[in-house]
Amino acid sequence: MRLLFDLFREDYRGPLTNAVEAHDFDQVELLLKSDTGNDKQSDDDRTLAMRTAVENDDIKMVDLLMGNGVKANVDDFITAVQQNNTSILELMLLDGYDINDLGGDDLPPPLTFAVDNLELVTWLLNHGADPNRESIYGWTPFSFAVANASREVIELMLERGASVKIVQLLLKDGAPVNTIQHIAHPFALCVFELTGNGTPLHLATSDRLIKLLLEHGADPQIKNTLGELPRLKLRPLKASL
Repeated sequence: MRLLFDLFREDYRGPLTNAVEAHDFDQVELLLKSDTGNDKQSDDDRTLAMRTAVENDDIKMVDLLMGNGVKANVDDFITAVQQNNTSILELMLLDGYDINDLGGDDLPPPLTFAVDNLELVTWLLNHGADPNRESIYGWTPFSFAVANASREVIELMLERGASVKIVQLLLKDGAPVNTIQHIAHPFALCVFELTGNGTPLHLATSDRLIKLLLEHGADPQIKNTLGELPRLKLRPLKASL
């Protein structure tokens, strides 16, 4: 949906979008008051107007559009997530946006797009984001986090109810259990070497997760880049495992 929108973006453009870009609040309000919203061009223009306001981090314009019945869609919410604009996200939620709406046919909800930002992940979880919300293909924000996020983000999601079942599925599909983190990316390996790049067993944060990795062949004798073995005696996190 998002790619299609961007491809035909200029076809959506109308006087409302132009007024939003010009930061002409009076003209925007006039157009919204006089717009019956009964034709496709008008609907497309309203869609692009909202996207433009969000992309510009224009919270006053977003508020004006919402106050006149223009609804944010999932792509608008994802855009605000990617721009780390929690003020606009807050407005959208107050306007009734579902924080767990799917990001597309093959994508989980917007929390997925925040996994590289611990502070934003915390904010979204505090506002009801579900780390276990599945796409039609079974992907969840937590599954993306397991593959891409920091240990802190993964731990936080587990604390907030992320299911370890996704780890079971990844292991079943042959995910490597003894690969050193960043080993395929020499620059990243060098940058993070002093923090102790390790295997998934070094990152495991609960007894159940440790047991699961060991059952799938994780080697407890592999050291991280600091020469440390995995710590196998951990207090389980308060997570829904």
